[in-house]
Amino acid sequence: MTSDEDIGSDNSDDDYESHCSSSLESDFCEEAMWKVTVTEKKYIVCESQLLALFSHCPACLNKSYVSKTTVGSGDGRCDSPGFCAKYWSNAVMDLAHNQVLDIQLVQSNEVKGSSYMEKGGLVRAMTALRARNLEVGLFVTDRHTEVTIRMKEEMPRTKHWFDIWHVAKSFRKKLDKATKKKNVI
Repeated sequence: MTSDEDIGSDNSDDDYESHCSSSLESDFCEEAMWKVTVTEKKYIVCESQLLALFSHCPACLNKSYVSKTTVGSGDGRCDSPGFCAKYWSNAVMDLAHNQVLDIQLVQSNEVKGSSYMEKGGLVRAMTALRARNLEVGLFVTDRHTEVTIRMKEEMPRTKHWFDIWHVAKSFRKKLDKATKKKNVI
């Protein structure tokens, strides 16, 4: 891969096949080429390109964030609904630059239980950011109780804000409950 622009550029057939370096990838690319349209072709990324991108970006992020305080946002998602999830994926994003700073995967047996996976993902992500010397000055999360406690106790210098969607959802629930009561006014 020669530059970052190659990923989204309008590649011809020759350029596309040259990006697929190994024989397995080129076989895949040749087989896949007859199934896609010209428009779709420019969005296909071979495995070698993707791996190069992931090995390149963390180094770029570290250089661009030297001695800067970031505005971060973190949230996650579990593999199944309810309190019986096995895996939790947690992502931390820099809101000022729209870049993902860190992604963590937590398994329920690595923490006390599935309800503690969000906190575990946050702890791992913040540890990884500190290891890369990234300072988070402001952090936006949902209203998870364990995360709120963790932010207050162990990261007092980091401002902790709740995202507006969760605040509005909580306000709507309280407003709905209040309107159902008689003689409110």
